[in-house]
Amino acid sequence: GLLDILEKLDNAEYTALSQYNEDIDTLHSNIHGYFSHRDPRGLRYRTRATQLRDATILNNHKIHPNLVAFTEETREEDEPVDTSSSEEEDADEAAKAARAARRRKPVRRH
Repeated sequence: GLLDILEKLDNAEYTALSQYNEDIDTLHSNIHGYFSHRDPRGLRYRTRATQLRDATILNNHKIHPNLVAFTEETREEDEPVDTSSSEEEDADEAAKAARAARRRKPVRRH
């Protein structure tokens, strides 16, 4: 939620503007998906989320395009690499090879 976004800002966890924008968009979507527009409290949350998203969009236009481009270029360098799927695939391949080796019948030589 919003506290997570504020914590990431305080801890300088965003390395690219798009990461912040994605979190704001997710927050906006979650609020609009959860709170009803018929409920006064829900309408207030929805309105505030839309105002935050709109303010974010407007402020993005004030940032120099070269700075935005630079952060996007370096974003991939700063993000951790997810190796869990490749390790799982390697383990699956090893298990398949072991099963195949057990199934093979030994060749008899005369």
